[in-house]
Amino acid sequence: MDPLTITIQTNKDFDGATPITGTRDDFEVSKNNRYYHRRITTSAGVIASDFWGLFSEGGPKLVGVAGSSRNPQNKVAVFRNSPLGLTRQTLPLTPQIQYLLMTPGDQLLIRTRDLLPVFLTLTVNEISEREHAELVRQDRWEPPVQRLRLGRNDGQGFSAAGGVWSPAFAWNHTSQLLEVAEPGAGLIVLSDVLQAQRYQGFYVSVRYSNMIAAGTGKVIIAEPTTLSRREAQTGLTNVEWSKPQYISHGDLLGLESSAPAAGQGVVADIEVTPVPSGDRLRGRYDRAL
Repeated sequence: MDPLTITIQTNKDFDGATPITGTRDDFEVSKNNRYYHRRITTSAGVIASDFWGLFSEGGPKLVGVAGSSRNPQNKVAVFRNSPLGLTRQTLPLTPQIQYLLMTPGDQLLIRTRDLLPVFLTLTVNEISEREHAELVRQDRWEPPVQRLRLGRNDGQGFSAAGGVWSPAFAWNHTSQLLEVAEPGAGLIVLSDVLQAQRYQGFYVSVRYSNMIAAGTGKVIIAEPTTLSRREAQTGLTNVEWSKPQYISHGDLLGLESSAPAAGQGVVADIEVTPVPSGDRLRGRYDRAL
Protein backbone atom coordinates (compact mmCIF):
# COMPACT_ATOMS: atom_id res chain seq x y z
CA MET A 1 0.00 0.00 0.00
CA ASP A 2 1.30 3.44 -0.90
CA PRO A 3 1.62 5.88 2.02
CA LEU A 4 -0.93 8.59 2.67
CA THR A 5 0.17 12.19 3.17
CA ILE A 6 -1.69 14.11 5.87
CA THR A 7 -1.16 17.80 6.60
CA ILE A 8 -2.60 19.74 9.53
CA GLN A 9 -2.48 23.51 9.82
CA THR A 10 -3.11 25.14 13.19
CA ASN A 11 -3.46 28.76 14.25
CA LYS A 12 -1.40 28.15 17.41
CA ASP A 13 1.13 25.74 18.89
CA PHE A 14 0.46 22.04 19.36
CA ASP A 15 0.19 21.39 23.11
CA GLY A 16 1.19 17.70 23.28
CA ALA A 17 -1.86 16.89 25.41
CA THR A 18 -5.20 17.51 23.65
CA PRO A 19 -6.54 14.70 21.42
CA ILE A 20 -7.25 15.73 17.83
CA THR A 21 -10.70 14.25 17.37
CA GLY A 22 -12.78 13.79 14.23
CA THR A 23 -13.01 11.45 11.26
CA ARG A 24 -11.71 11.28 7.71
CA ASP A 25 -14.71 13.41 6.70
CA ASP A 26 -13.10 16.40 8.47
CA PHE A 27 -10.28 16.46 5.88
CA GLU A 28 -10.07 17.96 2.43
CA VAL A 29 -9.07 15.14 0.06
CA SER A 30 -7.17 15.40 -3.21
CA LYS A 31 -8.52 13.77 -6.37
CA ASN A 32 -6.27 10.71 -6.11
CA ASN A 33 -7.30 10.11 -2.46
CA ARG A 34 -3.66 10.08 -1.32
CA TYR A 35 -3.45 13.58 0.21
CA TYR A 36 -5.52 14.75 3.19
CA HIS A 37 -5.49 18.28 4.62
CA ARG A 38 -7.19 19.81 7.66
CA ARG A 39 -7.21 23.21 9.37
CA ILE A 40 -7.63 23.28 13.16
CA THR A 41 -8.46 26.29 15.31
CA THR A 42 -8.86 24.52 18.66
CA SER A 43 -6.23 23.04 20.99
CA ALA A 44 -4.45 20.03 19.51
CA GLY A 45 -1.57 17.74 20.39
CA VAL A 46 -2.34 13.98 20.35
CA ILE A 47 -3.04 11.73 17.35
CA ALA A 48 -4.45 8.19 17.73
CA SER A 49 -2.90 5.29 15.82
CA ASP A 50 -5.88 4.85 13.47
CA PHE A 51 -5.34 8.38 12.10
CA TRP A 52 -9.02 9.38 12.14
CA GLY A 53 -10.15 6.09 10.58
CA LEU A 54 -7.81 6.28 7.59
CA PHE A 55 -6.01 3.16 8.88
CA SER A 56 -6.92 0.18 11.02
CA GLU A 57 -5.92 0.48 14.66
CA GLY A 58 -4.51 -3.04 14.76
CA GLY A 59 -1.41 -2.90 12.53
CA PRO A 60 2.08 -1.40 12.96
CA LYS A 61 2.74 1.76 10.99
CA LEU A 62 5.75 3.69 9.79
CA VAL A 63 5.03 7.38 10.33
CA GLY A 64 7.05 10.23 8.86
CA VAL A 65 6.68 13.55 10.68
CA ALA A 66 7.82 17.08 9.79
CA GLY A 67 7.08 20.50 11.27
CA SER A 68 7.52 24.05 10.03
CA SER A 69 10.54 25.29 12.04
CA ARG A 70 13.82 24.11 13.56
CA ASN A 71 13.02 25.25 17.09
CA PRO A 72 14.75 22.63 19.31
CA GLN A 73 11.91 22.92 21.83
CA ASN A 74 9.51 21.34 19.31
CA LYS A 75 9.11 17.60 19.90
CA VAL A 76 7.28 14.58 18.52
CA ALA A 77 6.92 11.41 20.58
CA VAL A 78 5.35 7.96 20.36
CA PHE A 79 3.47 7.45 23.61
CA ARG A 80 1.70 4.42 25.07
CA ASN A 81 -1.37 5.47 27.04
CA SER A 82 -0.93 2.95 29.85
CA PRO A 83 -0.66 3.16 33.66
CA LEU A 84 3.12 3.45 33.18
CA GLY A 85 2.82 6.29 30.67
CA LEU A 86 5.45 4.73 28.41
CA THR A 87 7.20 7.03 25.92
CA ARG A 88 8.76 4.82 23.25
CA GLN A 89 10.64 7.38 21.18
CA THR A 90 11.10 11.16 21.12
CA LEU A 91 12.54 13.20 18.25
CA PRO A 92 13.00 16.91 17.55
CA LEU A 93 10.27 18.15 15.22
CA THR A 94 11.93 19.84 12.23
CA PRO A 95 11.10 20.49 8.54
CA GLN A 96 13.07 17.32 7.72
CA ILE A 97 10.82 14.25 7.62
CA GLN A 98 11.82 11.78 10.34
CA TYR A 99 10.31 8.35 10.86
CA LEU A 100 8.84 6.63 13.90
CA LEU A 101 7.27 3.22 14.40
CA MET A 102 3.78 3.08 15.93
CA THR A 103 2.25 -0.13 17.26
CA PRO A 104 -1.44 -0.76 18.08
CA GLY A 105 -2.58 1.44 20.95
CA ASP A 106 0.24 3.97 20.56
CA GLN A 107 -0.40 7.70 20.28
CA LEU A 108 1.59 10.40 18.53
CA LEU A 109 2.29 13.46 20.71
CA ILE A 110 3.10 16.77 19.02
CA ARG A 111 4.35 19.75 21.04
CA THR A 112 5.61 23.04 19.60
CA ARG A 113 6.82 26.34 21.08
CA ASP A 114 6.85 28.58 18.00
CA LEU A 115 4.22 31.11 19.16
CA LEU A 116 3.03 31.08 15.54
CA PRO A 117 0.73 28.97 13.35
CA VAL A 118 2.20 25.51 12.68
CA PHE A 119 2.09 23.33 9.56
CA LEU A 120 2.45 19.62 10.35
CA THR A 121 3.15 16.98 7.68
CA LEU A 122 2.59 13.25 8.23
CA THR A 123 3.29 10.36 5.87
CA VAL A 124 1.69 7.15 7.11
CA ASN A 125 1.96 3.59 5.84
CA GLU A 126 1.07 0.22 7.30
CA ILE A 127 4.09 -2.08 7.15
CA SER A 128 4.57 -5.79 6.60
CA GLU A 129 6.50 -8.20 8.81
CA ARG A 130 9.51 -8.05 6.47
CA GLU A 131 9.46 -4.25 6.38
CA HIS A 132 9.27 -4.17 10.18
CA ALA A 133 12.32 -6.44 10.48
CA GLU A 134 14.26 -4.19 8.11
CA LEU A 135 13.22 -1.09 10.03
CA VAL A 136 14.54 -2.30 13.39
CA ARG A 137 18.01 -2.80 11.86
CA GLN A 138 18.28 0.84 10.87
CA ASP A 139 19.32 3.83 12.95
CA ARG A 140 17.26 6.70 11.58
CA TRP A 141 18.15 9.58 13.90
CA GLU A 142 21.28 11.72 13.95
CA PRO A 143 21.48 14.19 16.86
CA PRO A 144 21.37 17.80 15.61
CA VAL A 145 23.75 20.59 16.63
CA GLN A 146 21.72 23.40 18.18
CA ARG A 147 22.63 26.99 19.04
CA LEU A 148 21.43 29.05 21.99
CA ARG A 149 22.21 32.77 22.30
CA LEU A 150 22.12 34.85 25.49
CA GLY A 151 22.62 38.60 25.56
CA ARG A 152 23.14 41.10 28.37
CA ASN A 153 22.47 44.74 27.59
CA ASP A 154 22.60 46.13 31.13
CA GLY A 155 26.33 46.90 31.12
CA GLN A 156 27.21 43.79 33.15
CA GLY A 157 28.99 40.57 32.26
CA PHE A 158 27.69 37.05 32.76
CA SER A 159 27.83 35.57 36.26
CA ALA A 160 27.32 32.01 37.53
CA ALA A 161 26.83 33.18 41.13
CA GLY A 162 23.77 31.96 42.99
CA GLY A 163 21.44 29.07 42.28
CA VAL A 164 19.53 27.95 39.21
CA TRP A 165 18.83 30.50 36.47
CA SER A 166 16.03 29.78 33.98
CA PRO A 167 16.40 32.23 31.07
CA ALA A 168 13.17 32.73 29.11
CA PHE A 169 14.47 31.46 25.75
CA ALA A 170 12.25 32.05 22.72
CA TRP A 171 12.61 30.86 19.14
CA ASN A 172 13.74 33.58 16.72
CA HIS A 173 12.40 32.67 13.28
CA THR A 174 14.82 35.04 11.55
CA SER A 175 18.08 33.87 13.14
CA GLN A 176 16.80 30.29 13.61
CA LEU A 177 18.13 30.33 17.18
CA LEU A 178 16.76 30.06 20.69
CA GLU A 179 17.52 33.53 22.07
CA VAL A 180 17.09 35.56 25.22
CA ALA A 181 18.31 38.97 26.37
CA GLU A 182 17.84 39.47 30.10
CA PRO A 183 19.90 40.45 33.15
CA GLY A 184 20.21 37.20 35.06
CA ALA A 185 22.79 35.19 36.94
CA GLY A 186 23.20 31.60 38.05
CA LEU A 187 23.40 28.12 36.57
CA ILE A 188 21.39 26.94 33.54
CA VAL A 189 19.76 23.49 33.27
CA LEU A 190 20.22 22.72 29.57
CA SER A 191 18.15 19.53 29.73
CA ASP A 192 15.15 21.66 30.79
CA VAL A 193 15.73 24.25 28.06
CA LEU A 194 15.90 21.57 25.35
CA GLN A 195 13.34 19.18 26.92
CA ALA A 196 15.80 16.30 26.63
CA GLN A 197 14.98 12.73 27.54
CA ARG A 198 16.33 11.38 30.82
CA TYR A 199 19.05 9.26 29.20
CA GLN A 200 20.51 12.14 27.15
CA GLY A 201 23.48 14.26 28.08
CA PHE A 202 25.11 16.96 25.94
CA TYR A 203 28.36 18.00 24.35
CA VAL A 204 28.63 21.77 24.79
CA SER A 205 30.86 24.56 23.51
CA VAL A 206 30.59 28.22 24.57
CA ARG A 207 31.72 31.47 22.91
CA TYR A 208 31.67 35.02 24.28
CA SER A 209 31.61 38.22 22.25
CA ASN A 210 32.25 41.88 23.12
CA MET A 211 33.96 41.40 26.50
CA ILE A 212 35.93 44.52 27.39
CA ALA A 213 38.64 42.49 29.15
CA ALA A 214 40.19 39.79 26.97
CA GLY A 215 40.72 36.33 28.42
CA THR A 216 38.00 36.56 31.08
CA GLY A 217 35.46 34.09 29.67
CA LYS A 218 34.79 30.95 31.72
CA VAL A 219 32.77 27.74 31.32
CA ILE A 220 31.48 26.29 34.59
CA ILE A 221 29.80 22.92 35.17
CA ALA A 222 27.86 22.17 38.36
CA GLU A 223 26.16 19.19 39.97
CA PRO A 224 22.42 19.84 40.56
CA THR A 225 21.92 18.48 44.10
CA THR A 226 24.73 20.25 45.96
CA LEU A 227 25.53 22.91 43.32
CA SER A 228 29.19 21.89 43.61
CA ARG A 229 30.97 23.35 40.62
CA ARG A 230 34.21 23.33 38.69
CA GLU A 231 35.72 25.67 36.13
CA ALA A 232 35.89 23.48 33.03
CA GLN A 233 37.74 26.16 31.05
CA THR A 234 39.01 29.66 31.75
CA GLY A 235 40.80 32.39 29.82
CA LEU A 236 38.45 32.52 26.83
CA THR A 237 38.92 35.56 24.61
CA ASN A 238 36.33 37.23 22.41
CA VAL A 239 34.90 34.98 19.66
CA GLU A 240 36.89 31.96 20.88
CA TRP A 241 34.93 28.73 21.14
CA SER A 242 35.63 26.70 24.26
CA LYS A 243 36.74 23.10 24.09
CA PRO A 244 33.77 20.72 23.95
CA GLN A 245 32.56 19.76 27.42
CA TYR A 246 30.23 16.96 28.48
CA ILE A 247 27.21 17.83 30.61
CA SER A 248 25.10 15.01 32.00
CA HIS A 249 21.30 15.17 32.10
CA GLY A 250 20.27 17.59 34.84
CA ASP A 251 23.75 19.07 35.29
CA LEU A 252 24.11 22.84 35.26
CA LEU A 253 26.04 25.17 32.96
CA GLY A 254 27.49 28.41 34.30
CA LEU A 255 28.65 31.41 32.24
CA GLU A 256 31.12 34.04 33.43
CA SER A 257 32.63 36.97 31.56
CA SER A 258 33.75 40.54 32.02
CA ALA A 259 31.42 43.42 31.26
CA PRO A 260 31.21 44.97 27.76
CA ALA A 261 32.37 48.44 26.84
CA ALA A 262 30.19 51.28 28.11
CA GLY A 263 26.85 51.46 26.34
CA GLN A 264 27.22 48.05 24.70
CA GLY A 265 26.19 44.46 25.42
CA VAL A 266 27.91 41.11 25.82
CA VAL A 267 26.76 37.93 24.05
CA ALA A 268 27.22 34.24 24.86
CA ASP A 269 26.60 31.59 22.19
CA ILE A 270 26.15 27.96 23.26
CA GLU A 271 26.44 25.14 20.74
CA VAL A 272 25.00 21.89 22.03
CA THR A 273 24.27 18.44 20.68
CA PRO A 274 22.53 15.65 22.61
CA VAL A 275 24.38 12.38 23.13
CA PRO A 276 23.08 9.16 24.71
CA SER A 277 25.08 8.47 27.87
CA GLY A 278 25.86 4.94 26.71
CA ASP A 279 27.60 6.23 23.57
CA ARG A 280 29.87 8.44 25.67
CA LEU A 281 30.71 5.66 28.14
CA ARG A 282 31.54 3.23 25.33
CA GLY A 283 33.79 5.84 23.73
CA ARG A 284 35.63 6.47 27.01
CA TYR A 285 36.04 2.74 27.59
CA ASP A 286 37.42 2.18 24.09
CA ARG A 287 40.04 4.91 24.66
CA ALA A 288 40.74 3.90 28.30
CA LEU A 289 39.71 7.34 29.58
